[in-house]
Amino acid sequence: MIEWCKIKGQQFELSKHVVADEGGRPRVYVTWDEAAAKAASLGGRLPLEWELAAAESRLAYYQDPAYPLPELPRVDDPRLPVSDNGVVGLTGLVYCWCADTRGAYRVYRGGSWYSGASLARLAGRDWGTPSFRNDYLGFRLARDTPSPDRGEE
Repeated sequence: MIEWCKIKGQQFELSKHVVADEGGRPRVYVTWDEAAAKAASLGGRLPLEWELAAAESRLAYYQDPAYPLPELPRVDDPRLPVSDNGVVGLTGLVYCWCADTRGAYRVYRGGSWYSGASLARLAGRDWGTPSFRNDYLGFRLARDTPSPDRGEE
């Protein structure tokens, strides 16, 4: 079951955790196409609004003194930062594929367990071909919420 976190002042939600495997660790080694397809099958999409979600958090960097971590943590690891909106691991867990593009490349955001501390930040961003995959790259879900000014709930 996916837990959703409403992003204050915005018309979208992010999944509380990145998408995990059966063992509770982030699902990594996924291409952009695989991540987008899985997000759709789970009732979401890849986020385009990463900076809007990050702007609502006072957390700028992942500040664990043992960083970078020796192995990929579980999505519910208590060392992971939690945003003001309740989103776990926006930084410091895995980079996450996003819907943003940079020319022919796809953008991933957030910094990972393997990054140096200066890269594990909410504004952290990189890009790769849609077929790129790695052990520090996963994804989280986003979904639109109804606009309250239209009378939707």
